[in-house]
Amino acid sequence: MVNEIETHRSKILCIDDDSGFVMICRQFFDADYDLKVSVTAESGFEAAKDFLPDVIICDDRLPEWSGSEICTKIKESPALSSVKFLLAYEEKKEKKGRWGKKDEDSQKEIDLDEVEAAARAGVDDYFIKPAIGVELVAKIKSLIKIKFLEDSLANTSASLASTEIKLEESRKNQGNQSQAIDNDREMLQNSLKQISLMAEERERTNNKLEHLNRKLSGFVDSLIPLLSRFIEAKRQYHRGHSKNVAKIATSIAQDLGLDSEEVRCIEIASLLHELGKVTIPDVLAEKSPEDYTKTEKDLLVQHPVKGAAMLEEFSEFRKIGEIIRSFHEYYNGEGYPDGLKGERIPIGARIISLANIYDNLVYRKKGGSIQDALKAIEEERGGRYDPRLVFNLVAYANDNPVSEADRATQMRVYELEPGMVLAYSLSTKGGTKLLPVNTVLTKINIKQIVQYSKRDPIEETIFIKE
Repeated sequence: MVNEIETHRSKILCIDDDSGFVMICRQFFDADYDLKVSVTAESGFEAAKDFLPDVIICDDRLPEWSGSEICTKIKESPALSSVKFLLAYEEKKEKKGRWGKKDEDSQKEIDLDEVEAAARAGVDDYFIKPAIGVELVAKIKSLIKIKFLEDSLANTSASLASTEIKLEESRKNQGNQSQAIDNDREMLQNSLKQISLMAEERERTNNKLEHLNRKLSGFVDSLIPLLSRFIEAKRQYHRGHSKNVAKIATSIAQDLGLDSEEVRCIEIASLLHELGKVTIPDVLAEKSPEDYTKTEKDLLVQHPVKGAAMLEEFSEFRKIGEIIRSFHEYYNGEGYPDGLKGERIPIGARIISLANIYDNLVYRKKGGSIQDALKAIEEERGGRYDPRLVFNLVAYANDNPVSEADRATQMRVYELEPGMVLAYSLSTKGGTKLLPVNTVLTKINIKQIVQYSKRDPIEETIFIKE
């Protein structure tokens, strides 16, 4: 029976609009299986009727139908009722991902109600993206074996039914011929045993894969601090810089309400954002950036690309590498290395760009101050920096003053009174600047602020000098 499975070239239909996941399927299944790919639910449904696959891998979040709806529609067809359906879920956003800190027993999770609903719709198994190749192969092999056995069981059952009819006819004419029935029943029992063994094997494989995932996550968590210390050892002038940038960037990311996995990626990218500088000559590592020559500055501008190149070969660090590559891009598109503009720049890169310059101006520059730093950043708002993120940086600066003189009182629009002085410039959520820092409020401009806020809301908090 095993040899029959191995010599049969099984058919797999992948219904998914995720090009990265489709690439994984082609890598692992093109050689040994007949693989067909559809990128929409409707085209996948039509392909299934013509292709008659043994296994369907389907994303649960396609625009037209959910994975469970596709499964129900496909299995309503008599020709496809026995197809095995493998559903791909996205990991829950509120759960900590592989970059989040977690204990040894934590695992990827999804809503159990969704799983139960999918099972009622006919889904045979599921997995959680991002997919691990060996896990996916193991699930596919297991489902194919089970389908083969179920098909054999169905054929045997059909054969048994036919035999029983013939036996009844034979009994009328020639008497009882029970041996054939006994043989078919024994084959049925053997098939059921094989199905049970396959299910147990699949459970053991899943347990091993979960254990490997926990070990890998622990290794990554311990590797990040080691790399950060190595970078700082190479860059004496910036000792403590990466940790400061990580603290600032993480605070801004959390203030924006980003999910825990995104926040963790930004934290790691902050700690490693100067990784590319380990490739520069040691003599430059000892100098202050203010003392660099033009040639030395031209050499240094490539360090984000070099740092990203070091990480892109490792799938676990690929998203972090993309953030590091882009943190010197400008919001107006005039940055480097790729000239990305606006929302095309990863949110993590835009946050780190602000955190990086803030730490340099406040803690690394001789005579630096929070007021001077925020004034310099304000001048580049909407040019070099995302205008909507500047407010989050101001909120961080106010919560983490260098001295009490830097702290301002936070107020809402309806709390403003004439005579109050703006501690920081006042802008709308869209980045439109209304009033500069140190403006003394009057009844007239307070009224103008209220009226303008109705058309283009300003930030909820306004900072007033104490």
